[in-house]
Amino acid sequence: KKDLILGIKEGANEHRLSSDNLDEFRSMWRALIPDFRILCLAESPEHPAMWSHYAKQYSGVVLEFQCVDELDSPWLAAKQVRYPESKPEVYTADGWANFLTMPNEKAIRSILDISTFTKSQDWSYEKEWRITSFKRPNDIGHFTDYKFHPDELSAVYLGPMVATPDREILIKLAENYTNAVVWNVFIGLDREFKFEKQG
Repeated sequence: KKDLILGIKEGANEHRLSSDNLDEFRSMWRALIPDFRILCLAESPEHPAMWSHYAKQYSGVVLEFQCVDELDSPWLAAKQVRYPESKPEVYTADGWANFLTMPNEKAIRSILDISTFTKSQDWSYEKEWRITSFKRPNDIGHFTDYKFHPDELSAVYLGPMVATPDREILIKLAENYTNAVVWNVFIGLDREFKFEKQG
């Protein structure tokens, strides 16, 4: 995030944000967004909509990570997403006017924070946390793969609709992670998720 802020500041320092250079700021923002990275995490594997939206209609898996102080786990940098009852002030005319009169660095930090860590209440069931970073020099495309330490993987939840061949492969792969507990996920008669420890 630090690199992103510095990059925006380089272009913004020449002009204080105002209505006259708002288009310039928007262009600069659109140019930087493809290099911005956001890792989205959730607090719980129990919400049905999460499985439906993000785990291929219940046929995927959920990975659970733990923070390990000795490994300086990146999860420690996660910041909780906010779900306010009303939109942030920047969505109003007065709020936008206030934003335009802020010192450049404060304005940049403010817009980054709002755009990254604020969502409408419709999404509050996600109980989401996010970690932000920036595209590395050798990265290509709009996605970045980061490695994690094997000790950080604490559980693997196999969705109710995971195909049997895939389930067997995933259980075998999980054996490489000594701290990881494998859970089979079922949908009960009450339509609630049930979790059964594998093996």
